[in-house]
Amino acid sequence: MDMRSVYLDTEMMLFIECKELNETLREHTERLKLKSRQVASDGTIEFE
Repeated sequence: MDMRSVYLDTEMMLFIECKELNETLREHTERLKLKSRQVASDGTIEFE
């Protein structure tokens, strides 16, 4: 889900206009982001 993929990869892109699906995906993505590890520019994992 990034602009680099639009030009360099052979992925398929879809456009779905649905407020409910959009909200569900945003909530799910936010939960995943909160559980993700943060990585510093030198490649080390940052701990809270």
